[in-house]
Amino acid sequence: MGDKDSMELITAQLHYHLSDDDKHDMPSDVLCKLMDAINVLAYLTASGLGASEDIKFANYADFQKDYMVSCSSPEPGSFILPFEIIKNSNAAKIAPGGIVKALFASLLALNTGTLAGTPLERLDPDDRVRFANQLQRMIPEVGSGCRLLFEMKGGTGTEIEISSDFVDRATLCLNPVDVQQENEVRSVVGLVSQVDFDRRELTLKIPYCNKEIKCLYGQGTPLSLLFDGRKSRLQVIGEFEYDDEGDPITCKKVTSIAPIDLSQMVVPMLGKQLVFTPTLDVDTEQLYVVEDPRYGIDVYSDNRRELLELIQEQLLANMRHYSREDDARLCPEVLDVKRKLIDLFGTNFAAEGMGA
Repeated sequence: MGDKDSMELITAQLHYHLSDDDKHDMPSDVLCKLMDAINVLAYLTASGLGASEDIKFANYADFQKDYMVSCSSPEPGSFILPFEIIKNSNAAKIAPGGIVKALFASLLALNTGTLAGTPLERLDPDDRVRFANQLQRMIPEVGSGCRLLFEMKGGTGTEIEISSDFVDRATLCLNPVDVQQENEVRSVVGLVSQVDFDRRELTLKIPYCNKEIKCLYGQGTPLSLLFDGRKSRLQVIGEFEYDDEGDPITCKKVTSIAPIDLSQMVVPMLGKQLVFTPTLDVDTEQLYVVEDPRYGIDVYSDNRRELLELIQEQLLANMRHYSREDDARLCPEVLDVKRKLIDLFGTNFAAEGMGA
């Protein structure tokens, strides 16, 4: 059972600016996305806290064995989404309230343009980028007419608005451009606009930023791949340089070139074979994305192998979280996800909930 003795409560508020005729309810997709992002932010914050005490989590699923981020379903017409962190295991060494306070303190620091004194200082670069990506996901959609504010319940009343400006400042702290070294191996997706066969050089057009970069390809690269790349997007993996906006401007070395693969993915999970269809992210078309509200899945990666692992990780995390949560505390949409997972995995659902 969860240990609530040392629990702290944080309150996130969505402010909608809609007409009086509209319902002021929190959309289910917004609720699910917020909770998923908050879970990952709590995990990364705890990882930073644990680093100073030699407490390590193997991955996100490992964190979920010891802690649960639980939210109360917003009342109809409410703008407030309260959530709390609860200990699920006596083995949990970090106080849940300490994680919540550290998360809020980290957001305050990022808002002023610094990591100093926060547990985020102790995260490796990849986890800092992951933290920034979760903040990006929480920004309300453009044109939705809503704002998202974080505040500590019973605190000083200080609020942090999760806006584009805030996330831009946070990202510069978490992943400064000057840290992106010339030899960093990254993935860039685009269309082939030109090929110089004598120099074995292709020009890759990147639609989202309307920029072109030249890439030298290997002698064994199939010509059909280059021709197909004029109509269908290619993924170039290699070493790139980036401008101040974070857009690629130069390719120093090509590791591999491959077509974007949006075919169905078969994900093995506890004796079941689940099928998901990836897409490319809407904003940049640089990342593979799988969104499946049936099972509460919303993950992304620049490669299919990691995407499969993230789907498995998210399914396990959802089972552990929802199996421990009282149905009365779950909103109808999340309760529907829980029931679908129970129908799919049966006794394995409860076993995962016990941390088996």
